[in-house]
Amino acid sequence: MLASQSQDKIEQFDPQNIQNVVWSFAKLGHRDMPLYKVLSVACINRISEFSVQDVTGTAWAFATCALQSSAVVAPLVETLGLGAAQRLTQFAVRDIA
Repeated sequence: MLASQSQDKIEQFDPQNIQNVVWSFAKLGHRDMPLYKVLSVACINRISEFSVQDVTGTAWAFATCALQSSAVVAPLVETLGLGAAQRLTQFAVRDIA
């Protein structure tokens, strides 16, 4: 139920909210491909608004999920990589660890 509510309201989420949802579901081991696809698209569309913590937290969460769908993962990995590269000078040691 929470996953479907999150999916329905994703347009209202700021980048930290998106990162928090992805992180929370990954931490719980929740596997919901429709939700992860919506979250992935939201990340891709709004990467310019993400902070370093949003980029790293989102990358960790999606990596933890170990999603097998290349349609979801490949564009997201590329976008997160570009987002990280654009913020490279803002990274602290704790952000990389």
